[in-house]
Amino acid sequence: MEEFLKTCGGFVQLWARSLGRTFASNASDFWLHLEEIAVDAWHIVMITCFFTGGVLAMQSADAFADIHMEQATLFIPAIVTKSMLLELGPVFTALIIAGRSGAGIAAQISSMAVTKQVHALRALAIDPVVFLVTPRVLALMVGLPMLALLANLAGVFGGFLYCVGKLGMTAVVFLHASASTVYLKDILVSLCKSTVWGGVISVMGCLHGLRAHGGNVGVGRATRDTVVHSMILILISDFFLTRMFRILISMFLK
Repeated sequence: MEEFLKTCGGFVQLWARSLGRTFASNASDFWLHLEEIAVDAWHIVMITCFFTGGVLAMQSADAFADIHMEQATLFIPAIVTKSMLLELGPVFTALIIAGRSGAGIAAQISSMAVTKQVHALRALAIDPVVFLVTPRVLALMVGLPMLALLANLAGVFGGFLYCVGKLGMTAVVFLHASASTVYLKDILVSLCKSTVWGGVISVMGCLHGLRAHGGNVGVGRATRDTVVHSMILILISDFFLTRMFRILISMFLK
């Protein structure tokens, strides 16, 4: 319990310190990390969510057929679009980035920590938070929502191809049914959750990386803990973030 509380306290403190030093960080580092930990993952995210959307459409059609409601296939575009936009797109994107970029952040910083490079930065009067943490946190908080948007589009397109190619649905019917279910609040909730999860993944990677010790074993431990803790936090916080952002956005959009 004591170790858990220390991790939670360190997590919140590091996130606050990194955001508080936003304007002290180097803009070129931000763009570099944005490309490395977010932009370069676009193809992985889109391929995964493309097939997720296709499978969702296929399973929905089979479920309607099992209960003898074949005419209900007209609702599949709405099911795919709403599911991808609200849950599957943002969540799958966050989990993929946690495994890819979160692990990469932890491995990079933990390697510097166990080889005393972080101590060398402090000896040179360079704040490791400004130099190592802030650019990565900002990059992932900006990059993850963009990836989530691509994931949503890829998932809907996967469902579109299945509905048009297999179910004989026209493109006009699919697009009209999909567009009629999309509201501004849904898009905002999706983007807000992705922004928070970008911070969770990056801060978790930096925290475990900076705390790493014990040589190569410490690097492996930091990488493992980053991925596991990030995924758990993403899945647990999903419910609470969705509820909170829906309430807040509904208040402001009224």
